[in-house]
Amino acid sequence: NAYQLTEDATKSLDSGFFTTQGFRLYRLDQKVNTASRYRLRIYKQNNDGDQVSAVTPIVENFDISKPIGQQRISFGPRGQDFDWDAAKYARIYQSYLRFYYVEINAFNPGDSVRKYVDYNLSNKIGTTIDGNGSISNNVTYDQFYRFLYNNVGVKENVKRFFRGMDIYVVAGADDLATYISVSQPAEGIVQDKPLYTNVTNGIGIFSSIGNAEKLAMRLSSPSIDSLIKGIYTCDLMFGKASQADTCFCLVPGQFICN
Repeated sequence: NAYQLTEDATKSLDSGFFTTQGFRLYRLDQKVNTASRYRLRIYKQNNDGDQVSAVTPIVENFDISKPIGQQRISFGPRGQDFDWDAAKYARIYQSYLRFYYVEINAFNPGDSVRKYVDYNLSNKIGTTIDGNGSISNNVTYDQFYRFLYNNVGVKENVKRFFRGMDIYVVAGADDLATYISVSQPAEGIVQDKPLYTNVTNGIGIFSSIGNAEKLAMRLSSPSIDSLIKGIYTCDLMFGKASQADTCFCLVPGQFICN
């Protein structure tokens, strides 16, 4: 089957290093079939010059396997594993945790704002693209709570409350992984980087990505305690309800409830 792409002027280009001059965004109005390979053909005006074309497989659907189900996230002595199934046709995986919290004015409880910070997990490269196996990422206690201290930040006259975490994984196809790899900053004396393209009679990347997510995840009770009275995050003034009181950190390791 052949489909004509529709120009979409309702969306703008994401921020980055690409020029916005002459930018056009097109969409496919049909549902993408992950079992198919897609060929892009670009016809020039008056059929002038060679036809531009490229081919890509479609990254198939995949799932996050750890934490299991809605199991609570726990940054214990061994850290927390974040695992997902390898996706067919995927080579590179980028993932992050989105940590939500509410910040409340200590002198005016009605003055509150919902915020979040993103913790980027390390990129992973799959050894195959056949969809077999799994990908694993571990986040340690020190890594996570140091991150919160540095990115949430100490702020006077506020109280904070944890409101959940989302887990996001993006899987990119082989050509996209190659493009990202050769586009990394050069190390050493030789600084010239090769130009990589998978477009015939053109320059660019025609590839695909797949997404997996787990939303509204909770922290385990020990991890909540570490958030509130831990050595890294005590000064962030996170609180938790305890019977009729609300507890905050007095000094690392100790609550004060009122």
